Amino acid sequence: MPSFNDNLPLKDERFLVSALNMSDKDAFDHLFRRFYPMLCAYGRRYLSLEDSEEVVQDVFYELWKSRKNLSIKTSLSSYLFRSVRNRALNCIRNANARKTVAMENLPDIFFEFNGYEILELQSKLKEAVQELPEGYKEAFIMNRFEDKTYAEIAKETNTSVKTIEYRISKALNLLREKLKYLFVAVFLILR
Repeated sequence: MPSFNDNLPLKDERFLVSALNMSDKDAFDHLFRRFYPMLCAYGRRYLSLEDSEEVVQDVFYELWKSRKNLSIKTSLSSYLFRSVRNRALNCIRNANARKTVAMENLPDIFFEFNGYEILELQSKLKEAVQELPEGYKEAFIMNRFEDKTYAEIAKETNTSVKTIEYRISKALNLLREKLKYLFVAVFLILR
């Protein structure tokens, strides 16, 4: 098998994919050196340089891990760029989800409530939780009030972790929708 060097044109990507399938480290090294800077620059369209580099490294790591079963329908370069774009968009989605979760935490203003107002809020929350569909309610209560992980809930309810993720996500959406007017009213009262 020929050795790879930086001057080798990437005309025959099928050869490179085939070499990767056979765990050829030189082929992988060549691809890494050839594409890493371009993929990082491309990732910068979506993310910071540090995050972009991490995404590109993850793409190459996954490429190496799946090398024996690698089947690329388009060109190898298109595959790499699409992989970086998809991972970058996932990072953005995950960052947005973390921001949403952080915003769902009660702000400091809630500590200014008197005991009656807190009891009223708790009552409204319990009421809203009780109105959830049974599967959503069960998963939500087990996760939020009993501190069980998705995996523990899935095992207890004999369902998949993905199903539990879906149910809790739906429960949160329903509760957010049901209670949003309550929180707006509270803020108006406190102004």
